[in-house]
Amino acid sequence: FLEDSAGPFLREVSQLAAPGSIAIINYAIGPQRPGTFTAESLQKLLEGFGWKDFQIDVFGGERLNYGRYKEGLPPSEDWAFATCVKGQA
Repeated sequence: FLEDSAGPFLREVSQLAAPGSIAIINYAIGPQRPGTFTAESLQKLLEGFGWKDFQIDVFGGERLNYGRYKEGLPPSEDWAFATCVKGQA
């Protein structure tokens, strides 16, 4: 995990990304500690760096299931993927 470096790392990647770039970020959700995010906090951070069109998917959810998640269990809130698009500078 990136821990305290997560925010600075995402800022640097955002500065280097060209408009229209797509980011796919696998991140931990859970007890707040350095390097973890809630869906809302990650989206707010990335919006501040110029990203838009967010999609958040958790393991076991409709888009992040792959037929391997046990039917009937609620989606896991421990791990997620965020996808977004870099807006115009």
